[in-house]
Amino acid sequence: MADPQRHLAAIARWAGLRDDAEAVEAMMHPEQSPFACFGPISAMFGNDPNFLSGPTFRPHKPKIPPMNKPVPWREDGKGLYPEVIALAKEFGYE
Repeated sequence: MADPQRHLAAIARWAGLRDDAEAVEAMMHPEQSPFACFGPISAMFGNDPNFLSGPTFRPHKPKIPPMNKPVPWREDGKGLYPEVIALAKEFGYE
């Protein structure tokens, strides 16, 4: 995310969460959360095992897979639901 404060505030407002500077700052430092833990090793965009040893927010633009293709976790071989694609587009994916 090239401008994380702006994007995190917008996502928080959309989700009905606090979007003040203190809340956004907390979002910028998830490693300080009491819920911080490692996720599945196969996670697409995260779970660097070295993150908690030197946590910093590193802005980046991940390679986003196409949304109009089949997704590997659906047994029926279909892609994302139209509602998911609409939400993704609302947040600037594609």
